Amino acid sequence: MDLIFNELSLFHKVENIQIARSIMENLLLCCKRARDSIETVRLRVNTDFFATELTENYSVNSWLNDRSVSQNQKTLLLGLKRSPYIDENDENIEDQYIQSNYSLFAPGTSDFHEKEVEGLAVAFLYNTLAVSLPTNTFWEQPYISLLERHEEHEQTVQVKHFDAPDRLHDHQEWIDLHRPVELLETLYDVSHKEIHLRNDHGKDILLAFSGRLICSPYVEKVINSLPFNSNQKHFIKNIFPDGRIEVVLTWTDKGLGCVVQTTGRNLQETKRIIVDPIFETVC
Repeated sequence: MDLIFNELSLFHKVENIQIARSIMENLLLCCKRARDSIETVRLRVNTDFFATELTENYSVNSWLNDRSVSQNQKTLLLGLKRSPYIDENDENIEDQYIQSNYSLFAPGTSDFHEKEVEGLAVAFLYNTLAVSLPTNTFWEQPYISLLERHEEHEQTVQVKHFDAPDRLHDHQEWIDLHRPVELLETLYDVSHKEIHLRNDHGKDILLAFSGRLICSPYVEKVINSLPFNSNQKHFIKNIFPDGRIEVVLTWTDKGLGCVVQTTGRNLQETKRIIVDPIFETVC
């Protein structure tokens, strides 16, 4: 996945070289945090990125030549960097960018309102995350509004955005939905999977069902029985990001049900598990 650098975050230069080093380190930490969440991450920048000044007479190139900056940081940036913003093979994105005009929609600030943007526009067109340097409190917000003008049509659009590693969590749900799905199989043998059910009416039916359910390599255990759900019409009642699934045996009069712990590590994986042919077969 590509993170898109917001060049407008350098509209305000920082006060000194020490702060310039700090914000560059922050940018690398943002990329690292994204890589930890998304795995493969690249940082797309504009063609004059390295010539851009962070503070007076100190550019990104100056940072690369600064002996006080860790060589590991420099290597990481050079390895992450991709240029230009739009890959030459992405003709559709390029056409959309050329045919429209994008500017910042920030009527509350005279510094930024209606400033033309590149990186933020490209992040919107790619439906990916933009990343900023923390040079102004304006960039602390998780969504940046743009004004998109195309011929006579005009609308505001939102760009997903962060300027600090800890702010990436604002987009965790989106990240989970776009992360490649790699389902984990449980390490438990079927004979060691636990089934916990209340001693309610219909326990024998739930026990027999649970015995089949734990044959799935993506089911770790049956946590407990659900209260009766006689009006429930769908087999899957609820899905949770921690891998839990609430299922209801809709073919039973009382709507017997149970809570199942799967190997899902997020909502996307858990949703994928319930449509897996193996899981469907045992259900």
